[in-house]
Amino acid sequence: MRNVEQRLDRVLNVWGENFQKRGELGASLCLWLDGRELLLQSGGWADDPNGTAWRDDTLVPVYSAGKGPAAFAVWHALHSGGLGPEDEVRTIWPALRLGGTKLGELMSHQAGLAALDAPARVDNYAEVIAALERQTPLWTPPSHGYHPRTFGWICDELVRKASGAADFGEYWRVAVAVPNELDVWFGLPDTEDVRVARIRASKVGPRPDEQGFYHELGRSGSATMRAFSSPVGMHAISEMNKPESRRVGFPGFGAMASARGLGRFYGLLATGELGEPRIGAWLETAHVNGFDLVLQTFTSFSCGCMKDPVDADGRKVRSHFGPSFRAYGHPGAGGSHAFCDAEHRFAFAYVMNQFELGVMPGRKALDMVDAWYG
Repeated sequence: MRNVEQRLDRVLNVWGENFQKRGELGASLCLWLDGRELLLQSGGWADDPNGTAWRDDTLVPVYSAGKGPAAFAVWHALHSGGLGPEDEVRTIWPALRLGGTKLGELMSHQAGLAALDAPARVDNYAEVIAALERQTPLWTPPSHGYHPRTFGWICDELVRKASGAADFGEYWRVAVAVPNELDVWFGLPDTEDVRVARIRASKVGPRPDEQGFYHELGRSGSATMRAFSSPVGMHAISEMNKPESRRVGFPGFGAMASARGLGRFYGLLATGELGEPRIGAWLETAHVNGFDLVLQTFTSFSCGCMKDPVDADGRKVRSHFGPSFRAYGHPGAGGSHAFCDAEHRFAFAYVMNQFELGVMPGRKALDMVDAWYG
C-alpha cells in the first residue's frame, strides 16, 4: 500500500484523540501489512488510572471479537476430517433438528439456534448441548439472525466431534495457537492472570443508530432478547473480571486476547500463511447478506466471520472493515474490533478495557480504520 507513513500518522492522531477526548482508559492497537507487524501501540491503564500500566502483552476479554479465531478452529478441525461448508450438519451432528441444513449455513447464523427454549445454564456444558439438540429452529435458511451466545457451544461441540479433543480450548491451543504463536486464549490458565486488564462498563447509553436493536433487546419474548439471554448466566460485564470465568473460555464470547494476538491471527490470514488456504476462503466468502432478525439491521456473514453488508446494487451499506469487499473479521461487545483485508494484505486489531454500549464497533475503532484507508 502507498503512503504508509502518512497512514500511520493519521491513525496515531486518532489514537491520541481517543485518550484525550473519548475517555479511553487502556488500549492496544496492532496493524499488520504484507505478513509482518507494522505497528504495535499501547497506552493507558490496565485497571484504575495511575494503577497498573497497560502493556503490549496485556490481555483483555474481547467478547465476540473471538468469534473469528473460534470459526477458524472449527473449520481447521472439520477440514481435517474431510468436511466443508457444503456438507450437511447431520453428517457430524445428527442430533440437531436441522434437516438438510449445511455446515456453512450453521456457521453463518442461518440455522435458527440463536435462542434456547430450555433454561440451560451457561456453566453446564452438557445441559446447553442437550438444549440445542432439543431446540426447534426459530427460522430456516436463507433467513438469518446473529447467534451471540449459542454460537460458542456450536463451535465447541463441532470441534469435539470432528477432532476428539476434550474441549474447544484444548484444540485451539494445541492445533492452532501454539504452532502459530497466537496470544489468543479460550480458557486462560492462572499463570497468565497477571497480564489481564480489568474491564469497565459503559458510561453512556446506546448510540442512535442502534435504537432498534435495544428496543428489541428490551422487549419480552423477542428473538433479540431471547438470543442475548440464553444460555442463562454471565450476562454482566463484571463477570468476566472474575478469574473463574476466564478459565472456561466460552468460544462465543469468552476469548482473552492481546491486540498483538488478534493482529497476528488476521495478519497471517491476510497473506494466506495460516492453515489450509481453503479455510481462509471460507472465512472470507459471504454466505448470507440481508436483514438480521436478532441485530435488527443489515448484516453479512461468511462461515463464521462478519463482513460489511451490501445493497441490491452491490454497494457497501457500511464500511466497518474498510473499503475492500474481501475484508472480514469480527467486532466484540464494548468496542474491540479485528479484521483482515486480503486484497491489501492488511490486518487491524484493537482492544481496550473501557467499554462503550453497542453491538457494532464504535468511533474509537472505526475512526482509526478510516484514518488508515483515508
